[in-house]
Amino acid sequence: MQKSATNESSTTIRRVRRPKDKEEMMARLSQGADSIFDTYVELLCFAACLGYARNASVPFESSAEAVPWHIFENRGKDSVVNLVAAVASEDFTIVGPDRFDDKLKVFEQYANGGLEILSQLIDKSPKTPFDVVRDLVLEAQRISPGSAASIDQMAKDLSWG
Repeated sequence: MQKSATNESSTTIRRVRRPKDKEEMMARLSQGADSIFDTYVELLCFAACLGYARNASVPFESSAEAVPWHIFENRGKDSVVNLVAAVASEDFTIVGPDRFDDKLKVFEQYANGGLEILSQLIDKSPKTPFDVVRDLVLEAQRISPGSAASIDQMAKDLSWG
């Protein structure tokens, strides 16, 4: 089993795990003819937000090749990981360097939950994967603040004091 993160040592690379059972769908949505996302990083971030919005945190053991953490940082997606982990855990300290493994675990589980939802929606819909994702985005824009997660609600959930 791959470890999701390691010590600060320069000889090891921190990594974000991807669920092995979702490998085919992830490749389809980020590399194939149905490609919607430029990279696995963008897909994982979308899936984690979807998982959080739908309260779907799903643990997994078997991991496909993990994504190096520096790719998240270089693409500016580390903030998405931090936001999902902090709001979902209701603990802002989870974004600290001493809680890196905890932060990734929360993010990975919400990403897995979101991937499950996305897979189910795509499999049962006559629409293209692009249309399914577009509909999810449009639905998120229509949601009232009290009924489900929104960026504004996530920001309000963070406690600074």
